[in-house]
Amino acid sequence: MLGADIAAGHFIVQNTLIAYAELLRRHGHVEELRVLGTGERAGETLAYYARALEDDGQAGEAEAVLRRFIADAEYPDRFRWPLIELLSRQGRIEEAIEVGRPTFDYHDACLFEGVIHLLHEAGRLDDALALLDERSAEFVEEHSSWFTSNRIWLLGEAGRHEEALAYAGTLPPDMYGLTVSKAWILDEMGRVEEALALLKTRRFTWARLALGRKRESVLTWGDEPC
Repeated sequence: MLGADIAAGHFIVQNTLIAYAELLRRHGHVEELRVLGTGERAGETLAYYARALEDDGQAGEAEAVLRRFIADAEYPDRFRWPLIELLSRQGRIEEAIEVGRPTFDYHDACLFEGVIHLLHEAGRLDDALALLDERSAEFVEEHSSWFTSNRIWLLGEAGRHEEALAYAGTLPPDMYGLTVSKAWILDEMGRVEEALALLKTRRFTWARLALGRKRESVLTWGDEPC
């Protein structure tokens, strides 16, 4: 019944379409997903078809389909993230970065943020920092608190705490999120009383309660680009 409605275009919201595609994927209905995922609703459903192919042992075909859509579609960027995820699951991190690279200086920068977190999860902290430091002055200005919060966070995760504090010291003291980022670094260094005192001066009561939660304490304050 739902499949017939989807095929006829009789669905009210996009979530219904996505739920249907996910259901097909979970149950291995690859052929039905091929029809759905490569048709006029590819923007919403191609990723599910590609993942179904991968789950079926056809990762090469999944990659080929995604690359074809990226090459041919009028708006290809929606297909980049599924390919980035596929490549990362295969340990092909450098290739994943290159898939996302054409979007890294976009206004919303969503794929860039995703790649930064992908590198963090892979333990590639120096690579993530290098990508941050490649950004243009215009990008840094537009996403200033997001950029600085993430740079401090990555330095902290890499154990480069003194460098993180030194970098924080170069920033305007009233920059959004900076106090929480510095407090987290101090906490990571075992300087808890200094961290609490810093937060107390700014009356960040909730942040004092959150101290020690790492990313939750830091990234909540960034002007996230997505």
